[in-house]
Amino acid sequence: MRPHVSTNVPEAVTFIRLPDETKLAELRVRKLVEQTCRRKAVAVPVFLLGNFGRMLDERGTAAMEINNFKDMYLAELQELVSVESQLADALLRMAGAATHPALKDLLIHHRAETETQKQRLVTILQKHGADPAAHTDQAMQALVKETRKMLGMLTGDDLRDAGLLASAQKLEHYEIAAYGTAAALAGQLDLRDEQKMLHRTLDEEKQIDTLLTQLAKREVNPDALAA
Repeated sequence: MRPHVSTNVPEAVTFIRLPDETKLAELRVRKLVEQTCRRKAVAVPVFLLGNFGRMLDERGTAAMEINNFKDMYLAELQELVSVESQLADALLRMAGAATHPALKDLLIHHRAETETQKQRLVTILQKHGADPAAHTDQAMQALVKETRKMLGMLTGDDLRDAGLLASAQKLEHYEIAAYGTAAALAGQLDLRDEQKMLHRTLDEEKQIDTLLTQLAKREVNPDALAA
């Protein structure tokens, strides 16, 4: 599908309207651009902040200042620790709700894998003297909330399994975007060992996503369609 080009933006700047599956990656880019603007002591465009910036204002809290590239990288890792913690809890509940044996096994496997991935992040952050629990990832909070809402709406085991699988892939796609960002920042800082660790997790996330796609196409979605 050809991407839609929006021209109704400030100062005649043209942006491509991203497909749904890339919007979470766009959110991370918005956050990075905002942080970069703050680092350079320039104003952050209101149209760039969008709802994220307005939410901060409504809560009356100022965004944390990040003064250099390395601190930005460490902040990304701290966000990822929060992502993995929230995901571990969500996967446990999702595995408990799944009735398809292969889906349940896959969710349980990734739940265990998530613990290892989180420990890699903690190891890196401790090496730099950074607090692993310093940030809470609000995007993952929103995704988990949407997963709970969707599961509450679906009736029947087959349809619920399809919804579980779709929600799991949304979570995986966010992780893929986040780890890709962090690995790129590590590479820019010439932290090659850390970049390799992050790429290892990124490869694991892509593998889980591939397995979920195969399971959806071959079994779970056809079962839900026939139900």
